[in-house]
Amino acid sequence: MTNVFLDSNIFIQENYLQGKYINTLLRLGKDSKINLFVHDIVVGEVKSNFREHLDESLRAYKEFQKNGSKYMRNVAIGKSIVTYEKLKTEELYREFCNSFDNRLKEANVRFIPYSESDVKSIFQQYFDKKPPFGLKEEKKHGFPDAFLIEFIKNWVETEKESLTVLTSDNDFNHINGFKGCIDVQNDHRVLVDVLNKEIIRAEELREFRIQKVYEIIYNDISSIKKETEEYVKDYLYDESIYYPLFINEIYDLSNLRFDDDIDLKTFIVDVLNEKEIEVEISFKLKFKIDILTDDESVSVYDSEDKIMHYFDTINIEVEGECEINTSVVLSVIDEEDYEEDVYLDLKKDDVSIDVFSKDEMYY
Repeated sequence: MTNVFLDSNIFIQENYLQGKYINTLLRLGKDSKINLFVHDIVVGEVKSNFREHLDESLRAYKEFQKNGSKYMRNVAIGKSIVTYEKLKTEELYREFCNSFDNRLKEANVRFIPYSESDVKSIFQQYFDKKPPFGLKEEKKHGFPDAFLIEFIKNWVETEKESLTVLTSDNDFNHINGFKGCIDVQNDHRVLVDVLNKEIIRAEELREFRIQKVYEIIYNDISSIKKETEEYVKDYLYDESIYYPLFINEIYDLSNLRFDDDIDLKTFIVDVLNEKEIEVEISFKLKFKIDILTDDESVSVYDSEDKIMHYFDTINIEVEGECEINTSVVLSVIDEEDYEEDVYLDLKKDDVSIDVFSKDEMYY
């Protein structure tokens, strides 16, 4: 999953929480499509800049109320604007801060931690006018960025993760490619465009993979049926499962045969990863078998010995069905790379057997 760091200027360019691109990024974070990161320094800068812009807005509003509202009093909306209750800076600022913090939380934004920094090297950059100090009108304004850059570098080294840094501040460009892990993007719109295309492709691929799983299974029904028949034969030739149907002795089982059709159902259990999908396969395999037993029609009851004597045997056709519920994992990567055969790994617990006879005299 793509890791994206948001610098404070991205929020400011997007009018904080109003811009369509920042809202897309926050939504992608909320939907776990990307991992978003900030730092306490970024949060502090965003809130500080908003406070300045809020003060500017309120000064402009008060100026409008004082000098620009004369003619607006002639229309309904103008009256409501002019007579609007007094705006309190601190209340508006707290409202924004709460909203900002909540949006970060909803978007699952993570915080890059503080870490030990080489303060000496940072001051050397300051004295040598190297980034992030060289491009600042006042060099001291580069200190937050200098520490922030160090925290970002320490994070990618510690976590061994790649990180896309979204910032319009050219002071960050010198860390582009750091350890092969940092990608500095100065135009956040480009990244949003790329991410959306990747997500659309991923969603299309996911749908293809799921549909391909269904196709593979249904194209391989004959093999699934044959494999299942071979597996259940030993169970179906076990005479003990037929004891509930007969009061007489069972001498032989023969001529096991299966219906041609099976009622196959498939259920996607989980898309395990980019390669494998787990599927539950459920179906009923109907069968018939001949059971050799005593023939009641040619028998005599010995009342003295209280025993039945049989003079012949008869084959009774018994019907039944095997209900199969098992899971398989299929490899489907993309349109070109997928396995075409289904291999069942059946276990005893995957099979339940029910038997019955049309001739009630043998119950």
